[in-house]
Amino acid sequence: CNDCGTCYQELPQFFEKKTAIIDGESRIIATMVEGALDSVQLTPELQKRIDRVKASCDAEIIK
Repeated sequence: CNDCGTCYQELPQFFEKKTAIIDGESRIIATMVEGALDSVQLTPELQKRIDRVKASCDAEIIK
């Protein structure tokens, strides 16, 4: 994650912004919200947003 912000800004029901220590440095990253996949109802509109976020993930982490 390189903190482009796309996932937690566009899909806040799935991702949240966090600070983590990586290689001794403080970095902002996005993490999955625990239990989000079980609690969020998938609609056609939400699926379109997910597809758009997947396509624009700078770090290409979201598959």
